[in-house]
Amino acid sequence: STIEFFIHLFPGGVLSKDNDGNLPLHLHLGLRYRPGGSFSEQDFQILELLIRYGITNGGMSTIGGLFLPDPDSNNQCTLESIMEEVGENNMERVWCIIDNCINSVGGYTNAPIVHAAIANKKCISNDLFHTILKRYGARCRNDQGMLPLSYALRMGLQWNDGTKDILDGNKMALNEIDTCTNLPAFLLYAATREWIDFSTLYELMHLRIDLSLKTG
Repeated sequence: STIEFFIHLFPGGVLSKDNDGNLPLHLHLGLRYRPGGSFSEQDFQILELLIRYGITNGGMSTIGGLFLPDPDSNNQCTLESIMEEVGENNMERVWCIIDNCINSVGGYTNAPIVHAAIANKKCISNDLFHTILKRYGARCRNDQGMLPLSYALRMGLQWNDGTKDILDGNKMALNEIDTCTNLPAFLLYAATREWIDFSTLYELMHLRIDLSLKTG
């Protein structure tokens, strides 16, 4: 296609913003000829191209720009704007496109969608975050070998803002031991941040009461 031809010429362009902060994804969503909820087959093909090339050209941490803020909707990410545009009947189609893009770039390690959602949680609603966790789980590691729970603690995600949900998706993560320090991984990441969310630390220690007894 013409769009794919230009992407090959300028791969980094898929994540380049215009003067208004729009990515090609946003411009694609904002096409005025298209009534809301009437994405065509060609529209879905273009969407998949932009996401896939976005992941492989510097967008691993935002899943091709899906988790970047939508300039026209400051309180939500681009993926939520896409879901609104395609309509409820086509939401599963979008998730299948995302699955295909993740698989095409080599799997979860190269497109760690749960980790990316954690890193960009400020613009991701709780409903979308829960959907991502339900679909992809909390057991896959990123390219640094970190489980979502350890990554959430490293990023300072608060207990009620997603850490509890991540733990509910993989309670065995509490038992992971850091090989360098021989400490529980969750304790290491929670305690070594400059700013500690004490509510998260309390809840985790409460669940691992055996550690509390050892240090008490």
